[in-house]
Amino acid sequence: MKQITFITGNGGKFEEAQRIFSGSGIELLQEAYDTPEIQSEDTE
Repeated sequence: MKQITFITGNGGKFEEAQRIFSGSGIELLQEAYDTPEIQSEDTE
């Protein structure tokens, strides 16, 4: 079975991806990777 590592700390996104890939023969693994998310183009 092939495996894909899905990088997200968001459990809802991971569950949705699992539903999408179910029955495809691909196993999803979750790895949380915490990075800052830029919310603005203003850097000052």
